[in-house]
Amino acid sequence: MDQDKAQQYIEALQEHFKRTGRCPIKEDFHKDLYGIKRHFGNWTNALKAAGLQYTRKKEYSKEQLKKTLLDYYAKYNKSPRTVDCSRANGLYAPVFYLNTFQVKTWAEVLTAVGLGFYQVWKPSVDDLKQALLDFEQQHGKLPGTKDCTTANGLPAYETILKAFGVSSWQEVIKKIGLKPNRTLNPSIAQVKNSLLNFYVKHKRAPKASECLKANGLYSKNIYYKKFGVKTWTAVLKTAGLDRFTLKSPVTEDKNKALKVLLQFIKKEKITTEKQYKLVYKKHQLPSTAYINQQFGGWRNLLKKAGLWSDVDKKKLINAIIEHYKQQGKSPTMDELAKDCR
Repeated sequence: MDQDKAQQYIEALQEHFKRTGRCPIKEDFHKDLYGIKRHFGNWTNALKAAGLQYTRKKEYSKEQLKKTLLDYYAKYNKSPRTVDCSRANGLYAPVFYLNTFQVKTWAEVLTAVGLGFYQVWKPSVDDLKQALLDFEQQHGKLPGTKDCTTANGLPAYETILKAFGVSSWQEVIKKIGLKPNRTLNPSIAQVKNSLLNFYVKHKRAPKASECLKANGLYSKNIYYKKFGVKTWTAVLKTAGLDRFTLKSPVTEDKNKALKVLLQFIKKEKITTEKQYKLVYKKHQLPSTAYINQQFGGWRNLLKKAGLWSDVDKKKLINAIIEHYKQQGKSPTMDELAKDCR
């Protein structure tokens, strides 16, 4: 061992203690930690060589620790778990409780302070009913399962279901004398009418993403279940609605839609379906799905506009070869369409 280097480390440790008034820790000497361990074997030996003593753990009395556990129980109405042992909850690390009470398990710690293992508050049905009614009065809405938190003064919704002896939240709402927002099991007629009402109001079929209470619609899963289908297109078809009915007034009249489309693609010189997809929403024009349904596809629409002509196979091959000779690469669809005109 290099005595001079070891003496330098000892003096550095002593100097740190004089300067800060506390025993140095490893993080204070992270750059020299490898050299200190090489000379002294470990950090504790280095501190002993410097005449310093490091107190690793703070000691607490049984009364102090018991008070923290009881305070937690009084605040949250349940016994703390090991994962709850944090400063945010006013608790110390589990090891302090285990060592102070001289036990090996957390259950024994709770027993030692007079708490049951994971004891949870079990409110009566009357208490729960009053708490739910207070929530409704305070917030102006029916309590939902997501509202069942300690912040709202309510236990977990599973606890409430068990206390009332029911299997669904709608039944809980009925038990406390309030009317649920929706019927528990809507009929096929009710489900279909909700879609038709949306169509009458907005003059278009609803999207699956619009299945919200604010729009007067049920969850999309209810429509799938009631109609026995797996896609939203099938739902609308079952309800007698057109899947491609859009906001644009252009689609209300097929002849008018054709006239507007022909004028637009001639003016903008749009020759491919890809080009059209980039701009149709901006100009409130029918979608490509509407074009496929009403006019038999993009090619037929271009034929009507006079922008499409069937190309001879030999002419097409010659155009590809000629383009390759000039450009040194194969033509794109747009380039090929220009070359074949």
